[in-house]
Amino acid sequence: MSAKPLSFSLPGTPFAKKNLAAFFALFFVAGMFFSAAPLLALDQKLLESQKREVQEDINQYQINISNLQEGIKTQEDEIQESIRQEHGLLSDIEDIDTRLADQRQKLDELYDRMLKQKKLIVVKEKELEQANEKKQTMSEHLQARIKAYYKMGRIGAINVAFSTQTFPELLQFHDSYQVLLRYDKTVFDAYKHSIDEIEKAKQGLVLEQDVLKNFIDQALAEEEQLDFIRNEKSTLLTDIRNQKNLQQQAILEMEKASRELTASLTVLEDKHEFLQQGFLLSKGELEPPLEGHVLVKFGERTQNKMGVSKISAGISIAAIDGAQIKAIFEGDVIYAGYLKGFGNTVIIHHGFNYFTVTSRLEQITVNKGDSVKSGDIIGLAGVTASLIEDGVYFEIRKEKESQDPLAWIKHTNLIIP
Repeated sequence: MSAKPLSFSLPGTPFAKKNLAAFFALFFVAGMFFSAAPLLALDQKLLESQKREVQEDINQYQINISNLQEGIKTQEDEIQESIRQEHGLLSDIEDIDTRLADQRQKLDELYDRMLKQKKLIVVKEKELEQANEKKQTMSEHLQARIKAYYKMGRIGAINVAFSTQTFPELLQFHDSYQVLLRYDKTVFDAYKHSIDEIEKAKQGLVLEQDVLKNFIDQALAEEEQLDFIRNEKSTLLTDIRNQKNLQQQAILEMEKASRELTASLTVLEDKHEFLQQGFLLSKGELEPPLEGHVLVKFGERTQNKMGVSKISAGISIAAIDGAQIKAIFEGDVIYAGYLKGFGNTVIIHHGFNYFTVTSRLEQITVNKGDSVKSGDIIGLAGVTASLIEDGVYFEIRKEKESQDPLAWIKHTNLIIP
């Protein structure tokens, strides 16, 4: 067999690409859950049970995070609706404020007109008072003139007989007095008419004042109604803003819970990832692929029957014809067939770029793509397979780096020189 180490490549995993420091960091994180020492002694069933439990926890955390994200989305949608309602209410309140301003301006104008109307009524009342005073004075003057006229007596025989004035003079006096009486009556009637006009004007002003008062009452009622609507909308706006604040607070709390869940999920995933490294965790406790005498140890220089010398990258175990060769740990068969320089070979990937290579098999009993468990038979030993080199060849690799199999498998049922 060629001295060149077995070489094959596989699709890498994220963990496989981490450096050694990252691995120890992950190992330290896993230590928060359980100590490493007991893990080395865990049997496969217990390891699988823990992996299932952690996976169930991961699934539940993912469901909780998804529910929180849906809740956050719902709250965000409700906040957008609150913002829409808030904008609508602000627009309504702005419109009401404009109408209230117009209404108050209208009221100011009505109050101003009412004030002017009252002043006009006061003026008319004063005019009416003055006219009544003049009317009263004129009435008293007229009554005095008429009384004086009758005291003097009307022109008659006695006045003519005994008066020192001539009859024509008496007639002239009588006519003049009649003229004065008629004039006084005309002036009196004029005052009376003037009073009537002033009274009518006053009544007209009073009616206008009543109309203005009705306008003012109506405007006040409208203002009160607008104020009521505005207060209602302001209260609703406050409620919506409070609700929006609560929704925003709920989002903050859910985001915090989501971050905490995500952090816990990360730890669980790290734990799950760590538990997935069952092959590594079982180091030193793995059953050997077969029982027998170890012919060649790891790193030992050997020479095959054809005289080819090399440094062994694995171990060789003597096997009787027909001996069953077993998988030392669960994994996926990535190669099952003849491999030049090795003979019939089975390569199993045990996760995280850990591989076992079992060669010099007389017969292969698995196929590429099969999943195997610890203890499953993967091939049979035979005389023909060991014509060039003795024993079944067994190798453990981390990526392309060979490991000493004796550091991984139990030494029970092995004879090691």
